[in-house]
Amino acid sequence: MNESTTTKRAIKLAVHDYLGQYKKHPWLFIGGFVLPAIGNILVFFVPPLILAHILDTFTQTGSITLESAMPSIILMASLWFLGEACWRAGVYFSNRLIEVGCNDLGRRAFAKLQSRDYDFYANHFVGSLTKKAGAYMGHFVNFTQVLSYDFFTNVFPAIFAIIVLLKYSLIIPAILLGTVFIAICIALP
Repeated sequence: MNESTTTKRAIKLAVHDYLGQYKKHPWLFIGGFVLPAIGNILVFFVPPLILAHILDTFTQTGSITLESAMPSIILMASLWFLGEACWRAGVYFSNRLIEVGCNDLGRRAFAKLQSRDYDFYANHFVGSLTKKAGAYMGHFVNFTQVLSYDFFTNVFPAIFAIIVLLKYSLIIPAILLGTVFIAICIALP
């Protein structure tokens, strides 16, 4: 086997093991991946929509009172607070998932190392094996954080934006999806 094939196989096995941790701890996965995405929507997308509603009311009636705007202000503040709470809870669940996952992956890695025969250790420097086992667990942390905080927290708000934009037009979400598709096609190679 050449080095490229070995690397691809190792990456596939590591990703399989990482995804297995998400399957093994579904509630931590859902809490750590979905709650920050919901928090993003409630903090960054909902308040401008509520402010737009207040401005629409102002343009329709010509004036606005504190009493008429107060329910919208309270709603905005409550949802913003809920979004921040979702973020905090999501970070907790994500950290807990990373903790339990790293423990499990570490035990599995060291159990595999213990099951090897003498020839394996004669052909490999033992210090590099423990370093690789540690990196295997460390990359789970990076993998989980990128997936949770970079991927899910952008996909859910994009879906939310598409749903909101569908209220106004079919063309705008189609353009949004088209540009995202084009960007992905350009980025893949």
